[in-house]
Amino acid sequence: MSQDQLTYTRASTASLIGLAMQFVLALLLIILGLYAESKAVLAAAFYSLPGLSVWLLLWLIYKQHQLERAEALEAGKLAESDARSAALFEEAGSQLAQAKARLDNLYKWGVRVVSGLSAVYLIGVGILLLYLNRSAMLLGTLQEAPLSETVNTSLFLLLLVVGSMGGFLVARYVAGMTRVDSWQALRGGASTLIGNVFLGVLPIIAASVLLFFGNTLGFVYLAIIIPAVMVLLGVEIVLGMVLAFYRPRKGDAFVRPAFDSRVLGWLTRPESIGKIFSETLNYQFGFEVSKSWFMRLLGKALLPLAGVCLVVIIGMTSLVIVQPHQQAVVTSNGAFVRIAEPGLSFKAPWPFGRAEKYDVDRIHSISLGSRGHINRRGAERGPMLWTNQHVEEGATEEFLITAPPPGSGTTGDKDSVLGEMIGADVDVSYRIADLRLYTGIDNPTSGTTDPETLLKTIAQHEVTRYFASKDTDALLSSARVMAGTNLRNAIQDELDKYAIGLEVVFVSVSGVHPPQEVADDYHARINALQESQTEEARALQEADIIYATAAGDRDRANRLIALVEQYNALNGQIKQLDDDSDERKALEDAVDRQRVAIELLMIESGGEVGQRMAQARATRWSQALGAEARDKRLTAELKAYESAPRYYPVSRYLDALVAGLENRPKTVLGSDAELDNPEVVLDLPLGGGSGGSTPR
Repeated sequence: MSQDQLTYTRASTASLIGLAMQFVLALLLIILGLYAESKAVLAAAFYSLPGLSVWLLLWLIYKQHQLERAEALEAGKLAESDARSAALFEEAGSQLAQAKARLDNLYKWGVRVVSGLSAVYLIGVGILLLYLNRSAMLLGTLQEAPLSETVNTSLFLLLLVVGSMGGFLVARYVAGMTRVDSWQALRGGASTLIGNVFLGVLPIIAASVLLFFGNTLGFVYLAIIIPAVMVLLGVEIVLGMVLAFYRPRKGDAFVRPAFDSRVLGWLTRPESIGKIFSETLNYQFGFEVSKSWFMRLLGKALLPLAGVCLVVIIGMTSLVIVQPHQQAVVTSNGAFVRIAEPGLSFKAPWPFGRAEKYDVDRIHSISLGSRGHINRRGAERGPMLWTNQHVEEGATEEFLITAPPPGSGTTGDKDSVLGEMIGADVDVSYRIADLRLYTGIDNPTSGTTDPETLLKTIAQHEVTRYFASKDTDALLSSARVMAGTNLRNAIQDELDKYAIGLEVVFVSVSGVHPPQEVADDYHARINALQESQTEEARALQEADIIYATAAGDRDRANRLIALVEQYNALNGQIKQLDDDSDERKALEDAVDRQRVAIELLMIESGGEVGQRMAQARATRWSQALGAEARDKRLTAELKAYESAPRYYPVSRYLDALVAGLENRPKTVLGSDAELDNPEVVLDLPLGGGSGGSTPR
C-alpha cells in the first residue's frame, strides 16, 4: 500500500469514528430528551441528525480517494510495461478512471447537495421548533413542564457529560488531523461534531443549575436558544454556498465545503482565534508585537494569571454584601446555613454556596380593588371625579359588589337580594416581618407557596367580603373611614393562619366611586339626602330651642315629661278609689310630692316656665308677707290708740303733715295789733325752699 493510500485510509477511518460518535451522541440526546421530556434536549438531538450525512459524505470522499489512488497506481504500472500493454492502457483508460470521476462528482455535487439539504433542514426545523415553543419565547416559560418531575437529575447530568466529553475528544482529534493538507475536508465533520458538543454543554449547564439550585428556567430558555442557533447555522451554510460561486480559486486548491461552519471551526481550533488576534495586533502597530519580549512574557504568565483570576473570582463568590435594608438567606448545597444580617458576610463559593437577599426593612405594596389589574398612570393625570373616565382607553374597570340598600327585598325565584356595584382603589402595604417563616425555613409548608400571591388572594377575598357586607351609602361615607383598619386586621388574621412571615402595615381605601354611567343619579340622590339631613338638623335645632325655652335643655325636658306622665298616672289612679280610703290618701300625698318635684325641677331648669314659676312664687310670698306685716302693724297701732286715745291721733296727724310737707316750701302767717307792721311773712327753709322774709 502506497503512502497516499495509507493517508486516505486513516482519513476514512477517522470519518467512520466521527460517524459512529455522531450517531452515538444523536441517539443519546434522543433518548435523554424522551426520558426527560425536555424540548431543549430534543432540539439538540434534531440538530445532530444532519451531522450523520456530513460524516457519511466524508467517508465516501476518502474511500473514493483510496480507490482513486489505487486506480492511479495500477495505471502507472501498466504504463511502465511494454508497448502492447501501453496500447491496451490507452484503449481502457476511460474505464480505469471511473474512481476519479466518482470522486470529482462527490466534490462537485455531493458536497453541494449535503450542504443544501443541511441548510434547508436546519432552517426549517429551527423555525418549526421556534413556532412550537413560542410560548416560552413570549412568556418566559413553557405551557408544560420544561423537564419531567420523575427524571433522575444526577444520572441525566452524568450521561450528558460523558457524551459531550466523548464528542469533544473525537472532534479535537479529527481537528488535529486537519493540519495535513490531505485531511482538510475532515474539518467540516469536526466543526459539525463540536457544534453538537456545544449544544450538549448548554443542557449540562441547565441541569447543573437544576441540581444545585432547583431552577428549571435554563431548559425553558434553551427550548428557544437551540432552535435559534440552528436557524443561524443554516443561514451561514446558505451564505457560504452563495459566496462560493464568486470566490476565485486555483484548479488544485481545496475548496472549503459550505457545511464547514466558520463559527464552529473556532471551537475545534481555538488557537485560530489567538492567531487572528495576534495578526490584527501586528497590523495595527506595524511590526510583530506578538513576538516582543512583553508578549512572550505575557504568554508565559498567562496561565498562572488566569489561575489567580479564577481563584479571585471564586473567592469573590464567597463574599456577600447585605444592604442596610436587607437580610440574606445563606445556603450550602441547598441546605440552610444561617440568615446574614446587614454588612459583609461569607458563604461557600459558587456553585456550592448561595445567598438570596430580601428587602425586609422596606414597605412593599399590592394594588387591589376595581383597578388593581390595570395600569393607572394614564387614568390619574387629572382630578378623580365620579363623572370622569376612571381607566385608560380600552381598559375595563372591575367593580365590587356591595350589600343591598336598607329595606330592599328579594327578587326572582332564587330568593336572592340584589346588591349594587361600586369602584374603589385598595392598596395593601406590607413588609417581611419574619424571614425564616417567609422563606419556609421554620415553616416548610410556606416554602411551597408564593407568599405575595397568597397575600394578594387573601386580601382580595377580604376586600370583596367587606364591600359585600356594607351598602353603597355606608361605603361612600361612614364605612369608608374605618375600612382601612378593618381590612388590615382581617387580612392579618388570615395571614397568621398560614405563618408566612408577612405583616400588613397599612391598607388604604381611596377613590370610592359609583360607575360613571350612574354618577349623575348618585349626585341627585346625595343632594336629596343632604337636603333631608338639613331639614332634620333644622327641626332638631328648633326642638332644642323649644326645650331650652321650656326646660333649659333636652335632658331636663325629658325628665319633666316623665314626671308629668307619672303625675297624670297617679291622678288617674286616685279617681278610681273611694274618698275615705287609706290608699287614696297615700296616693294624694304621692301626688303632692310629685307636684312639688315637678315645680322644683321646673324652677331649677332655668327655662321660661321655671322663670315664670319662680316669679309667681316670689310675688306670692311678697304679697303674703306684706299682708302679714300690715296686719301686725294695724294690731300694734290699735293697741297704741287704746293706750293714748288723745295722743295717738295727734301723733298720726303730725306724722301725716311731716310726710306731706316734706320737700315743700313753708310759709308762716302771723297777726299782732300792737305791732307797727301788722303783717309779716316768714319763709322758713324747712325741708326745702329758698328761705327769707317778705313784708305784706
